[in-house]
Amino acid sequence: MVLILFVLAAMAALFLDLRTLSRKRVKETFTPVAEIRQVLLGVSGPRYRDPSGRFSIVPPAGWRTITPPRSDVYDVIFRSPHGVELRIMTRTVSYTNFESLVKHVRRTQKKSGVYPMMQPVSFQGTTALRREARLYRSRIMALDFVRDGTEHHILFSAPPDLFSNYLPVIEELLRTYRVETGPRTPPSE
Repeated sequence: MVLILFVLAAMAALFLDLRTLSRKRVKETFTPVAEIRQVLLGVSGPRYRDPSGRFSIVPPAGWRTITPPRSDVYDVIFRSPHGVELRIMTRTVSYTNFESLVKHVRRTQKKSGVYPMMQPVSFQGTTALRREARLYRSRIMALDFVRDGTEHHILFSAPPDLFSNYLPVIEELLRTYRVETGPRTPPSE
């Protein structure tokens, strides 16, 4: 009798352990390719609206949304399970032209010691500054532009081996980015 109870208990424990193991295995098989597909399918999903009213964007489907105070200086961070991030920061500035933005970015780069490749690009009818760099554990692409006295800084980062796979997806997501007219605050410079 004791032997039968022991065998039943062992079988129950084995069954529970197999259920837990199968759940873990499903999570591990969620690959970057599957995630990219999920993000692209979600491009027409609901918009994330910045609480300050400065921008809105369709967030990547399935990614965590991190907001202040946990997002540090960024207004929002969208984080993938695979170490890919899209960060957005806005701030009121005293300048309104591209040349002043470039000067500001160069000063910031000098302080940080990171000098990415820079090129002007057109982004939604505005001249923007696109920067790319390879860092120690990630590769980044930043997009900066000024509209109506507000600087918009959008930073995409990914592990180097995933960067080129995710970049076209992020570029597609950026088509959903909208500058909104929110409350004004004094310039930070």
